[in-house]
Amino acid sequence: MAAVSPSWDFPDGVSGAEMAYKILIVDDEELIRWSLSEDLSSAGYKTLCAEDASSAASMLVAESPDIVLTDLRFAPGGGTGLDVLRAAQRVLGPVDVLAPARGFDNLPDIITALRQPRNPARRRAA
Repeated sequence: MAAVSPSWDFPDGVSGAEMAYKILIVDDEELIRWSLSEDLSSAGYKTLCAEDASSAASMLVAESPDIVLTDLRFAPGGGTGLDVLRAAQRVLGPVDVLAPARGFDNLPDIITALRQPRNPARRRAA
């Protein structure tokens, strides 16, 4: 997988990986967490993984990630990606959250997530 290049403005000649962005990956499927973590780590990003909204909330407090990559739906009892988004906003303020779409049945959830405030200027101090 090629290095992920967010659309935020970086200093000239610097990539997100070079700024050591910390990415929290939240998904109830272990293989997806592992695969994303491996690919992003090999591209130079620091990664953290959580399997549900509750463990993601704990990691948000403990680790203060720069970016949250979450699924929208978890196994029953695991909360939702919108719970992760709300927790991220409580802990970090406006944060960039990427939520993959898995079909059109969750379109209202995707629209709700996209309407949340975001802060593209938030950067980890080098």
